[in-house]
Amino acid sequence: MVRDLPRHKQSHHQRYNNRWLFACLWLSFLWSYSYSSWSLPEDREQPIYMESDYAEKAVVKGRDVSTYIGDVIMIQGSMRLEGDKVIIDSDKRVVSMMRAYGEPAKFQQQQALDKSLVHAHADYIEYNVAEDTVLLVDNAYVEQAGSILYGDRVDYDILTDQVIASSHEEPTSRVRVILAPQDEGSSLTE
Repeated sequence: MVRDLPRHKQSHHQRYNNRWLFACLWLSFLWSYSYSSWSLPEDREQPIYMESDYAEKAVVKGRDVSTYIGDVIMIQGSMRLEGDKVIIDSDKRVVSMMRAYGEPAKFQQQQALDKSLVHAHADYIEYNVAEDTVLLVDNAYVEQAGSILYGDRVDYDILTDQVIASSHEEPTSRVRVILAPQDEGSSLTE
């Protein structure tokens, strides 16, 4: 039988693992109600508008890789991606991956017409269109309808609607969640 030690007798690693597990379970429960999807279905059918100081397109292993540098702004439907550098992988003009770098890089998208925008930022954002996942790394921040999530890393699976947030092992690095109060008659997402 494994017994929990009193907090003062646990090692830093045990406390970190317990915090991380609790945060993941709690976030999965809470965010499953408040983040049902990060995109409007019609966003993928919209044209992509790009703006930057520099652009380059290359073919790498048979795939198109477009690199944009300098105050990059990408807009597709309700989605907006900004960064110092954005790299887009595509095959036959179908985007499979977008990576944004910045201090911070920014992402916003509307889930549905009746939902508020999701705002996110991190030093690195990876939107895997092919797998419907979003990864935010270093100084990760997600906000929707007043609810906020902070962490060093946030993984979001759009298809399974699973959010996992984690932080580095330093004692000052923690996952933080702020849940906005619900107005009477409204859902958790609005």
